[in-house]
Amino acid sequence: MDADRLAEEYEYLEGVMAEIEGRIAELLFRLGGSASDLIRSRREMYDEGRHLVLTFEDAVELSGLKEAVDRESKIYLDCRREYESLVQLHRSAYFGRFDFRESGAEGECERFYIGRSSLFSGTGGCLVYDWRAPVSSIYYEYGVGPASYRGPEQVFSGEVSLKRQYKITDGRIEYMFDTETAVHDRLLAEILAESAGASLKVIIASIQKEQNDAIRNHYCKYLLIRGLAGSGKTSVGLHRMAYILYKHKETVRPENILILSNNNIFKTYISSVLPELGENNVYIRPLGELYKKHIPEGYEAETYYGQLDALSKSPGRAAEIAFKNSPSFLDFLLGYFEGYAYIFEDVRYGNDIIVAKEAFYANAEKSLGVTISKARALIRDGSADYFRRHMREIKLRLEKEHEGYLLERELNGMFRRLERDFIEGELRKLELNNKLDEIALYKDILRLYAGDKNKSVYLSTLFRLDEGRLAYEDLVIILCIRQLTGKIKPETDILHVLVDEAQDCGIFQLYFLKNQYPKSFFTLLGDANQNVEPEAGISDWSALEKVFGSELKSVRLHKCYRSSGPISALAFRLIGAEGTGAEYYDRKGEKPRYVRTDDIAKTVLLLLDAMKGRKLTIGIITPSIDEAEPLYSELYASCGEEVRLLADPGSRLSGRIAVLPLALAKGLEFDAAICVNLMKGGENPEKCRKTAYLAGSRALHELYFVCEEPFPELFADCRELMLLEET
Repeated sequence: MDADRLAEEYEYLEGVMAEIEGRIAELLFRLGGSASDLIRSRREMYDEGRHLVLTFEDAVELSGLKEAVDRESKIYLDCRREYESLVQLHRSAYFGRFDFRESGAEGECERFYIGRSSLFSGTGGCLVYDWRAPVSSIYYEYGVGPASYRGPEQVFSGEVSLKRQYKITDGRIEYMFDTETAVHDRLLAEILAESAGASLKVIIASIQKEQNDAIRNHYCKYLLIRGLAGSGKTSVGLHRMAYILYKHKETVRPENILILSNNNIFKTYISSVLPELGENNVYIRPLGELYKKHIPEGYEAETYYGQLDALSKSPGRAAEIAFKNSPSFLDFLLGYFEGYAYIFEDVRYGNDIIVAKEAFYANAEKSLGVTISKARALIRDGSADYFRRHMREIKLRLEKEHEGYLLERELNGMFRRLERDFIEGELRKLELNNKLDEIALYKDILRLYAGDKNKSVYLSTLFRLDEGRLAYEDLVIILCIRQLTGKIKPETDILHVLVDEAQDCGIFQLYFLKNQYPKSFFTLLGDANQNVEPEAGISDWSALEKVFGSELKSVRLHKCYRSSGPISALAFRLIGAEGTGAEYYDRKGEKPRYVRTDDIAKTVLLLLDAMKGRKLTIGIITPSIDEAEPLYSELYASCGEEVRLLADPGSRLSGRIAVLPLALAKGLEFDAAICVNLMKGGENPEKCRKTAYLAGSRALHELYFVCEEPFPELFADCRELMLLEET
């Protein structure tokens, strides 16, 4: 690049930084003022406002004070959001530029600088375009040459004459280069190859075309984004949420989005991405928390990780789970409720008919849940109306029963309790008449479905239920039954759900989620190769059509960027991904090592000592918590607080060295992974290879399999891709 163009770039950056710094200074001044106004408004409301509303004037005054507080709160929060966005922009003003001329336009090409968020000059010109803006799609999808983008009402076509990429830090250009293609693979690989931290990285500077297509596909109601480990599924999913919030800012707020994962570790890992993209207050919830509040009273429920642990110790459990986690069982259960015979009786108070049974039958529909919900509403509304109209005579009867010794306050309380108890009694009668006890319903459905051929499954389930225990696979089915009978109300304020590691969700879980959020779009992220317990999850993506129907669309991310070339080569070989259309960026690195040892802890300590001083994040991954805990104790004795144990789904990811079971490592990445006894032979070769793939693909730069067995023959085809050692 010649000196004049270089000087031009530096001059433009100086102007952008000056604008950012000026806006930050202005906002800091305004934040001080709006904070003072907010404090004053709140003080007026609580010190001077009327807290006891006795008259209409009291209500008007309190409403006015509340409006003032709400207005000042909004001003303050808007300023705060803009300030935080500008602070992020100050760290990295922009990362890309392209020069574009629309077809038919005259004069010079228009320059577009692309960054984390938009920045406008004092005169209204756009200095930096938000990466989510319609025109910014050109940066991700096209190189030099013909290009187009879709605006709000039409498609604009033209020609890109220049494409430039930058790395800018705190107002300094660290490097820039011109390219004739879409975003370089090497830029994404460089970002992903940086040392892993305790949180996932933002990748807006390096989004690839296939990733951009998935991110901007906002019109698809049910989208499955699938790809191998390291293809960027989670990053794409989170950036997709940020794009949706930008694209539909008038109708979708952060609180309308829900991100679901299997544990708190992963929640912590991804929690910084959306705030860094300027989007706060998005709900991130472990699935277990969602289910916990709906567990039937008096039952102890197994967790997802409890199920995995049981599968590892009791292989026979897999057949029972597979029997229940099937599309055919879902069909059977739905069919059971479609032909449901309702029983409704007149609702009477004394000799008066409050709601006639004909009204119930007139409101009956195919959906049991809808019908029962309508029946409950008829009981509540009809009873409330009756008690309101007959309040005087009911109170007179109560006074007579108590010989006139009731105070007005006591009489009113007695009347309200009588109304409440009557309604609750009629609702219980409705449930009993229609056998709406979810446990009894489940027993009956499972008995019919199992028949004589699978009677053992029914009997073992019956035994657990009678003891007050719910296996995880039973829990999610029972939640579906509670949903179908109207006992779990749908959440209509959630408009978009992101499900990470969707391959670990069974068919009933996905059915429950779809119906729990009936107004929601869904983004599902998954890699079927990472489902090492296929009986409990989804091993064939076609099964999703049973839940989401023909509206489900699938996007495949073909290229993997996370790991070095040698680690990716091993991962591909383990699952037979070579020749399937998948590929990886061949970043330089050392071959993975298989270390045979009689002393696991000593060998791991030697590896940790060899990596000392390089500030690497290290994941020491074991088959289960039973192996993780004793290994952690031995390592802690030598390394102290530097080593952390992640023992349960509620743990938080922090520190440089973590010891954790494989089930909790899913979705995470480390600079180096030490996989303990996770490359073993066994009765199920496919499961053994998937286990090694899942564990090994956690590593960015260095991968070690530390095992007590000699190198297994099951992995003989991988020998050439590894270094074999013995200690």
